[in-house]
Amino acid sequence: GKEMTLRAMFFIAREAGGISDERAATIDEVLWRITDQEYPADRLAALRAESLEGDAFLDRLRAERSRIAPSFPEIILDAAARVALAHGPVEPRVRGKLFALAEALKLDGAAVSAAIETAQQPRSGRD
Repeated sequence: GKEMTLRAMFFIAREAGGISDERAATIDEVLWRITDQEYPADRLAALRAESLEGDAFLDRLRAERSRIAPSFPEIILDAAARVALAHGPVEPRVRGKLFALAEALKLDGAAVSAAIETAQQPRSGRD
């Protein structure tokens, strides 16, 4: 679940225009929140370098969905929404990618709206 969350954050960052400083900081914050420890730097670099983008990532997510713990689909979608919002409002194209991500996770459209709403709420650092 944690690695798929990271992959989803990198996927949204790439789809939203790249892994900017703001998006990288958001990824670091979410990663700390879900792991509560330092993530191995070599593994993080390997996941960041994966070339799974667009449909390839979504196909992999669909294939691996049954192996993701029941509590993680919402965490994955929430993390991706936070990355999408790192630069401000979510563009329609990126919103579409969030809907595609939700579909691959077997979540409905309401889950996307909830994730965006949750992501818009201020968070304090590493809590």
